[in-house]
Amino acid sequence: MYEVGILWGRGDISVAQEHLASANVLRVIATTSLKLRPETKKGSIVITSAPNNFHKIDACIGAINLTHPPNLTLI
Repeated sequence: MYEVGILWGRGDISVAQEHLASANVLRVIATTSLKLRPETKKGSIVITSAPNNFHKIDACIGAINLTHPPNLTLI
């Protein structure tokens, strides 16, 4: 995604292409998260992105890191 950001910033790829790359990364994250889903839960957490960050990839990666193996429920 870093390289995609560089390409987008230079105007080498369109916003649509950047969104497609982001969607593909989110699909991989979702698939990975489903495979790692714990069987038991110990609590709940809420994860958001930083102010003025309109992307959700970082929050999704953070969710995986925080819910495996602590077994928290992602809200």
